[in-house]
Amino acid sequence: MEEKLQKRGVPPSPLARYVLTKFAATRDVSLRAQAKEEFAKLDPESKAKLRKLTSDVVVRAAGVDPDDMAAGVTGPLGFFDPLELATDENLAAFRGIELKHGRVCMMASLGIIVSEVYHPIYDAWGDGEFVSAAASHFSATAAGNFWPAFFILTLSLEILGKVKDPDNTGDLGWDPLNLKPDDEEEFLALQNKELNNGRLAMFGSAGILVQELLTGEKIFR
Repeated sequence: MEEKLQKRGVPPSPLARYVLTKFAATRDVSLRAQAKEEFAKLDPESKAKLRKLTSDVVVRAAGVDPDDMAAGVTGPLGFFDPLELATDENLAAFRGIELKHGRVCMMASLGIIVSEVYHPIYDAWGDGEFVSAAASHFSATAAGNFWPAFFILTLSLEILGKVKDPDNTGDLGWDPLNLKPDDEEEFLALQNKELNNGRLAMFGSAGILVQELLTGEKIFR
């Protein structure tokens, strides 16, 4: 392929070799290691341009085939859409919603575990004995203070999201621990981990709350 490009006036270069190898790796996974090597050979300026280009690419709903979406498509489930809600028109919107809810539920799962063992804020309210993370969020003080504050915080985040992320990818530059790698494949692996853990957290936190509301007892003692 490189020879064909030369015949059309495209001179050989490290950037051209990387692009060709990267393209070939989409068809033959055994070439991924070679693509990494070719990327490592690029000069700093070319690397910076490629990284910026990668970060600027936004998955849009129009013309996107769900089966071709990279992040979040992992075995054994493949493209995760158990209720078959995604279409070419709403795919990007649903991905943004999934990502935000996954992040909220990961924090919520941790919050439930911690609050059922250590809950000084609730104790200071004077609303009686702590029952469970589910039940104790519906006390009188929670209704008058926690839920209004939670609603304002959620609304603010949604408004911020519309301003900062008009394409509704849900990303918002969220990386509090600065874990985002420069390598494209490592970044994809990290995205997959976040999405899969978020999906698990959504099911897990929902299951915990339903069980606690039905039994009237906390799970973590």
